[in-house]
Order: sequence, then structure tokens, then C-alpha cells
Amino acid sequence: MQFTAAARSDASFPEVNLNLGACHMRAGRLDSAAYYFNREVKLHPMRPKAYINLGSMALLAGDANKAAAFAQEAINLAPWDITANTLYLRALSKTGDVGDAAFTAAVESAGDRTSGDLYLLNEAAILLSNRGQLEVAEKILGDAMDSQPPAVETDDEMFNLAPRHAAAQRRMEMARSHYQLGSLAGLTGRFYMAVEESSEAISLDGELADAYVNLISGLWSVGRTAEADSVLAVGRERFPDYANLQQLQEYRHK
Repeated sequence: MQFTAAARSDASFPEVNLNLGACHMRAGRLDSAAYYFNREVKLHPMRPKAYINLGSMALLAGDANKAAAFAQEAINLAPWDITANTLYLRALSKTGDVGDAAFTAAVESAGDRTSGDLYLLNEAAILLSNRGQLEVAEKILGDAMDSQPPAVETDDEMFNLAPRHAAAQRRMEMARSHYQLGSLAGLTGRFYMAVEESSEAISLDGELADAYVNLISGLWSVGRTAEADSVLAVGRERFPDYANLQQLQEYRHK
């Protein structure tokens, strides 16, 4: 294994232990993963990635407070890090002792630290919706709509094979923003808005199956039955095994 060979060459080189820990984590050997992540922290305490991985492991183990603490350590080192801020919000939402005002403030701070990152704001909106903070979630999604990608010259993502901020990737992520807005509109009885937002989501990403469900439901709610049936037919053809669309079809034919 290449990472093991690298460790034999220089076990203290930055990210050698991090990579070994990641391999053990993917294989389900969590004790070994924790050993290497902690070793990375000991050798390179000013690098954030090991804290993030330890936090992710803690969250998977159900210790949200520990996960939040590790995420905070990573944020202290790299306030702009998207993964660290996302992990922090996920952990904070599961601690059970954070009120709505405090969680809203945490989301806004994370958005500020990450310059309004589209992906982080979409994730934050989901967490807010799950907490029942629908108005705040809608505001955050509005911020997501206004977000701008970082300059190419400063975007480390551009070195990846599928950079998050490439036009095609952002288009799909923006579809998620519209989908979420459509869901919120439907939940609050604003069916015309639900139709508009769901339609936009599908135009941006035709593979977003849940947006079809929202659009069909919205069209039925405003009395546009023929259009709803047409969208349902398209959705069933495109996603023949998707249970929610199957249920809509069964409901329609009752």
C-alpha cells in the first residue's frame, strides 16, 4: 500500500498519518483510524484536517459535543474551511442543548467565514428545516441564490477532477437550492411558489427526482391537473423505481 510505504519512508511527514487513518476509517477499523488521526494531530497540531476527521468519527459514533469541539479546533486553524464549518453545524444541530437563536447565529457566522459558500448554505438550510426553523431556512436559501464562486486564482477546488465550483457542479447545487425553496413553499401553503421553484430546480438538474414530486404536488394543489399528470408521466418514465413517484401515481388512480 502506497501510504504504508510512505510511512516507512517518513512517518512524521505531513498527512502521511492522515492518509493512513482515512484508509482505516473507510475499512471500518475505527480504533486504528483514531490512532493515526491523533498521531497526525500530535505531529502537526496546526493542520486542520485530522481534527475534522476525528470530529466526523465522533459524530458517526453519536458524540455530537465531541464532534463540535473537534470541528471548532479545525475552524480556529482555518476559519474558511468548508468541511470544518459544515461538520460544526451538523454536530451543533445534534447536541440537543442549542436554542434556535444560537443555532441561527452559528449558521450566519459559518456563512460569513466561508464567504457565503453555496454548498454550506444549502446544508445549513436543511439543518434549519429539520429543526422547524423554516423562515430562517428560507432566508439562508436566499443567500445561497446570491452566492458567488471564489475567484479561479484562489480556488483550490480547481485542482480537483470535479471541482465544486465548476459551472456544471454549481448548476446542480443551485438546483438543490430551488428544490428546497419549493419544499418550504409547499409546506407553508404557497403552492404557486412551490410550482415555480420546483420547475426551476428541474430545469437546472433534470435528475433531481424529489423536485418532480414537489412540482406534481404543487400543480395538483393549484388545480393544474393536466400539467401535473404530464409531469408525473415524465417522472415515472425517468425514475421508474422511485417510490415517491409510484405513490403519487397510485394516489392519482384511486
